[in-house]
Amino acid sequence: MAESRKWKVFIFSPYDFGWDKTAVDECYDRLRREGCELTFAEHLTIPTKEELMELGKGADAFIGVQSKKERIDEHVLKNAPNLRIIAKCTIGVDEIDLEAATKLGILVTNAPCESTTIGVAENTVTLMLALLKKITLRDKLTRSGVWRPPEVKGVYVRGRIKVGFIGFGRIAREVSKLLEPWGVERIAYDPYVPMTMFKQENVKSVGLETLLRESDVVLVLASLTSETYHMIGEKELKTMKRTAYIVNTARGAIIDEKALIKALREKWIAGAALDCFEQEPLKPDSPLLDLENIILSPHCSDFNIRAGAEFEGVRLATENVLKALHGEVPSCIVNPEALPKWLERFGKKPQKGGG
Repeated sequence: MAESRKWKVFIFSPYDFGWDKTAVDECYDRLRREGCELTFAEHLTIPTKEELMELGKGADAFIGVQSKKERIDEHVLKNAPNLRIIAKCTIGVDEIDLEAATKLGILVTNAPCESTTIGVAENTVTLMLALLKKITLRDKLTRSGVWRPPEVKGVYVRGRIKVGFIGFGRIAREVSKLLEPWGVERIAYDPYVPMTMFKQENVKSVGLETLLRESDVVLVLASLTSETYHMIGEKELKTMKRTAYIVNTARGAIIDEKALIKALREKWIAGAALDCFEQEPLKPDSPLLDLENIILSPHCSDFNIRAGAEFEGVRLATENVLKALHGEVPSCIVNPEALPKWLERFGKKPQKGGG
């Protein structure tokens, strides 16, 4: 009889920085009690390619927050022939090669927790209002001794502006709910959302060009895919009003950063707020740092105290890993097309961990 082995779980992006360590340790301990051997990357959200290849070799499961620098690509996946699940404790999965994972019969799950969704929605509205009310400029001028100059005049919001959503998923719908009491007109572009959803949320579905041309504020809330990569470039930015603003709390590469820098320098648009960038962390010599008409934030919209988001996402990812290891279908599967092959490989005869 073959000797049972421990499941190897690779924590490719450790989720204990600034979060509830006790709650996180409970999840670690649960995995260990279930017969898992944990291996940790050392670089938090920026594991190196060497870490992904060496530490992930032979793993049964990957779990983590985000790999911001290196992709979990086909080479990493094939290096772990026993890999059955990559469980994110956050929402985005753009750093994972979903096509390769599906081909190999590896399930990818995320954690679209309510507290995370609402946290990002709140921050999106905060950045929008900070732009419209020129909060950073007011702060700067007040500190320098300049009192109430004309350029600090803000935009009246209630019932007076039109907000356009690029992407109308969970987070965008939460933002829409937050804006509804303000009486602003809301339009959205998302070819994958049924018309019934737009009607239910009292939001008008429009084409991308119409949205860009009419909106006073454009909110980028789409997922990063091959279709949305650089979907906002020079042409799109020139379509916007010169008085309009753009806010990106989704993924940096949806906007062509070079085009945005040019647009802000040449005042094609009034300003921007970014919580995400094409390369993260933002480089010290980034031209974005020299611009006056922009608000920058270190990709932390879902990083909030009192929300419980950290533990909620970690708990869900832990549950999904354990389900997959026991041959059960996890929740929040991003690539359901992988299920037939996954069930063929792992679903019929679940293996037991233990030492």
